[in-house]
Amino acid sequence: MLELDMDMEADLGIDSIKRVEIMGALQEKYPDLPKPSNVEELAELRTIGQIVEYLQKLAGAEKKKQQHESINQLDESVPNVQRRPAKLQILPPPDFWEFPIPEGHIALITDDGSLTTTKVAELLSQRGWKVVVLNLPPSLVPEKSPLPAGVNRVTLQDATEEHLQQQLAAIATHYGNVGAFIHIHPVFQANHNSSVAYFPEEKAIIKQVFFIAKHLKKISQCSSQSRTQLFLYRSTFRWGFWSRTQS
Repeated sequence: MLELDMDMEADLGIDSIKRVEIMGALQEKYPDLPKPSNVEELAELRTIGQIVEYLQKLAGAEKKKQQHESINQLDESVPNVQRRPAKLQILPPPDFWEFPIPEGHIALITDDGSLTTTKVAELLSQRGWKVVVLNLPPSLVPEKSPLPAGVNRVTLQDATEEHLQQQLAAIATHYGNVGAFIHIHPVFQANHNSSVAYFPEEKAIIKQVFFIAKHLKKISQCSSQSRTQLFLYRSTFRWGFWSRTQS
């Protein structure tokens, strides 16, 4: 069995001239192999490992050369186009919208089954918000995110509107009216063989979100106190919000 630390001449009986002949035969059979710029360098290599390392360096240099030639060809094919090196641009801190929810109200968050829910609940709790996480039916979102201490969880057992309405009423009774609702949409793995990514579970989730908005509006209309409402959704690609202050 050949080992990388074997001496080509002492262990294998291959002298420097024979090594050059072997390399020439390999290049004839495999034309894409990197070609040594100096044959004498190859003759000075003693072990199999040294030859492998030498060829790897040649291959890397050849790849960089091809990339450089490709860039030069592009520059020549498109005249009068200025090219500048890319630089890291430091962006200013994102804007922060201070949104206080009325005293005694809660922030209701849907659970997408990832650490995103955990982080949002943690950040809102640190700001002094009372947070309740709503898990959609396991048939739609089977995973449950770990929750920070002090954050309560309510799980929907089915996707019916009647059951959802009952659970929202129970949340209002046990934890407080909803002053902010945040929907965190779960990520679904698209089928690359399909031109249109369509998931029946997503359709059912969006239906649940509309039901939640519908019944939260009813609960809000029944309250006689001055109130501020926030409706926020988060998907894979975007954030969106709607708010209203009413006296």
